[in-house]
Amino acid sequence: TASWAVDSKTSMAKLSHELRPYVGGQGILTQATKDRITRDNQIYVYVRLHTDDESVIADLKAVGFNNKAFYAGLAFGTINPSDLLQLASLSIVSTVFPYTPPTSLAVEGEGITSLRANIVHNTIGCYNGSGVKVGVMSNSFGYFSENNPTAINEGTAEVPSFRLVELPDPDNDGIPELTGNDSQLSGDLPEVVEILKEPDPFLAPYPPRDPSGQPTDISDLAYDDEARALAEVVYDIAPGADIAYHEGTSVPGMAQGIIDLAEAGCNVIIDDQFFSGQPIYQDDEISKAIETVVE
Repeated sequence: TASWAVDSKTSMAKLSHELRPYVGGQGILTQATKDRITRDNQIYVYVRLHTDDESVIADLKAVGFNNKAFYAGLAFGTINPSDLLQLASLSIVSTVFPYTPPTSLAVEGEGITSLRANIVHNTIGCYNGSGVKVGVMSNSFGYFSENNPTAINEGTAEVPSFRLVELPDPDNDGIPELTGNDSQLSGDLPEVVEILKEPDPFLAPYPPRDPSGQPTDISDLAYDDEARALAEVVYDIAPGADIAYHEGTSVPGMAQGIIDLAEAGCNVIIDDQFFSGQPIYQDDEISKAIETVVE
């Protein structure tokens, strides 16, 4: 059973200043703070704990926290704003702060010429990435493919409700494989791409709004298959390489993805994500995961 902090002021101090307005009577909800609440009245947060023990997630769930990723004492998930103070009251909780979606850098698709890989392909054909497995990390991979998507919208365009598709595992190695995707059918990706983990479908915490103030339907998901675009660039440069993918939409999610991709045999791992809250002068969970696989 989790122990609780007695002093409510101590619990409030664990909440970042951006989250305190959600606690009754602590401030005014501005448009920016309202936009962090999804349509199902949840808010995405990070929870930093005093322990690395993953079993304590059960204590977080007991107060309404829906865990989506965990690594080295940092949890990422959703919670009803009214339960924030109760979450902070857990003695195992150090701080609670808001989730900001990562910035995905644009993929221009000119890597093959800028690296002069085309010259290598045309003159020394054996140097094409054969024997190398590249792990790709970004936001979603196959959500918006018309052919064999990795997620299906069971709602409407105005009120989407996505669910992930269970991909086959023909090798019985625990790693699902994607085939028949738009990019694969067009020849822009290899016939098989390993999909270790797609991000859970969720509405963007900061949805663009129409003139009436309602979230628009065009970008309700905080994903745009940026990982697939990144993988296409990899395939252009190294058409003989195998490609695997793991989502990287949160700090603990990316950290765990680095570990999982390395264990899946990837000897090169790339990403195009930037998290604005990452520390500059000390290692965070992602840095620790990198050190783990390099060592």
